[in-house]
Amino acid sequence: MKKITVVIIILLMFLGIWVRLYNSEHLEYKDRVIKVYVCGEINKEGIYSLNEKSRLEDLIKLAGGLKEGADVSKINYAQKLIDGEKIVIKSKKREQSENKGVDIHSMSYEDWIAIDGIGDSTANNIIDYLEENRNANINDLINVPGIGDKKLKRIIDGFTK
Repeated sequence: MKKITVVIIILLMFLGIWVRLYNSEHLEYKDRVIKVYVCGEINKEGIYSLNEKSRLEDLIKLAGGLKEGADVSKINYAQKLIDGEKIVIKSKKREQSENKGVDIHSMSYEDWIAIDGIGDSTANNIIDYLEENRNANINDLINVPGIGDKKLKRIIDGFTK
């Protein structure tokens, strides 16, 4: 009889622990909050906290909307946002490159590394520089870490080929 009582007490104890650990409160899904930085042609640049299910449209509304010069043709309002992401709203008035009208601000990572002498690090440095210097032209790339006179000439020559 003592053994049965001990076994029942142990089972009740485990049942109590299980109920406490797996009660309905722990099974409820709670939305995660993400932080996203938005800059460029937006009324209120900054870091915003949003629900992880938010879209770019939600971020734009939260940031006070777009400025008049925003290039809406490049915006995917349905884009899902990612925690820690940086969103740059580009301008319609991007200065065109002096070489064949190439808009250096719209070039992708792949476009940059396709130019002779531009590797991974330099391509990323160029993209970062252009995001922070929205009015920069091709000659301003001399200010990018890793680009000197020779490399700038190679970049310019890359547009004329």
